[in-house]
Amino acid sequence: EFAKVLKSHQENIQDLKELNFADNPIGNDGVLSLAKSLKQSNEEGDGNAMISVLDLSATNCGSESATALLKCSSISSVRLFNNNLGSKGFEALTPLLVGGHPTLEHLDLGGNRAKESAVVGLLRALLVKNEP
Repeated sequence: EFAKVLKSHQENIQDLKELNFADNPIGNDGVLSLAKSLKQSNEEGDGNAMISVLDLSATNCGSESATALLKCSSISSVRLFNNNLGSKGFEALTPLLVGGHPTLEHLDLGGNRAKESAVVGLLRALLVKNEP
């Protein structure tokens, strides 16, 4: 239901800069729809380029929608706290964070129950230096 409402009213949120859906079970499909409504890094002109801050803590989003969010070029802050992403979710996010992220300044992945090896892998990806 959330995904349908968002899609049908997408033009009404063009001026929003921050969305907080924390503790609402919108699920993977809802978060995926939200990500699709945002400006994607490989698109010209489509999607909302204003929203830069998202709090999606405890929304039951999955790794598919979490990775879709990191492909959005307007995002500077994402809270994905307590979404049970686990190690597989961290491993899915890791390739998108190699050498840092072009727009992301704040990423909260706390409470996702990832194993230490997955957390270390993600941190190593962030610390990779990009060649000029």
